Amino acid sequence: MERHLGYSWNLAAWGWYNTKYGVYLSFPQSGVSLWLRLRAWIKMFYVYFAESDKNGKVYVGMTAKDPANRLREHNEGTNAWSRSNSPLRLIYYEKYYCKKDAAEREKFFKMGMGKKIKKAIVEVINKS
Repeated sequence: MERHLGYSWNLAAWGWYNTKYGVYLSFPQSGVSLWLRLRAWIKMFYVYFAESDKNGKVYVGMTAKDPANRLREHNEGTNAWSRSNSPLRLIYYEKYYCKKDAAEREKFFKMGMGKKIKKAIVEVINKS
């Protein structure tokens, strides 16, 4: 095995990994592919639903922050909608690697058929 600047090439496993970030990618000859600790390396984006305990309205939002932290900001009254509808509780979220995909999904849930799907998701969550 040869080492150079934190990168290693393991000829026996036919794989490459970065020891600094803990990422390991193997080639097809080994039959295994893994991503380990990649979340700390890649920024995630979230689309989330927050339901008002006051009136049952559901807020759809997108954030690069952890949804629980963003919900805490909403409950502190960071925008007009949050102030008038708080307290909110997080009921659903989706993760995305791409900001554009998350923005499109947020827009989808706010329009047309997406509103119906959002309503169905909320109903299923509230029943359980």
